[in-house]
Amino acid sequence: MTAERDASGRAVVHAKVHNTGGRALDLTGALKMSQVSGNISAGPYPVDSGKSLAPGQSAAVNVIVTDQVTDGPWDVSLTLRSGLLEVTHGARITFPKGPGMAAAVLSHPDQGIPLHWRLISASAALVLLIFATLAIIRPYRRSTRGGS
Repeated sequence: MTAERDASGRAVVHAKVHNTGGRALDLTGALKMSQVSGNISAGPYPVDSGKSLAPGQSAAVNVIVTDQVTDGPWDVSLTLRSGLLEVTHGARITFPKGPGMAAAVLSHPDQGIPLHWRLISASAALVLLIFATLAIIRPYRRSTRGGS
């Protein structure tokens, strides 16, 4: 990710996105920011829409920060979505004092639970619920048949 201030002083965050999967991606998403020292947070700010990535392609995703924000440093969390796929990456950025671009920083996967683990957990809970229901119903059905 890269932090920038454009000629008008507006903060912009750029992220380079790579499609490593086997399907095209139609990207949407948002950026959230929280100041490293203090309790200030900002966003969510939408990513520029209309980006489609074929498998193996890369593209820049830009987020315009519509609020007046200090230079930082900021902990940012960028969530990108395409259909059911959702990926969140975080980084620590600092905006330049004047117009220009700061040095790029490497992002890292967000520490939250990834979507695929949430789906696996929900599926396991559903299977356990079905087995528990069957365990309760089965003895009840036997006792009602045998008693008549």
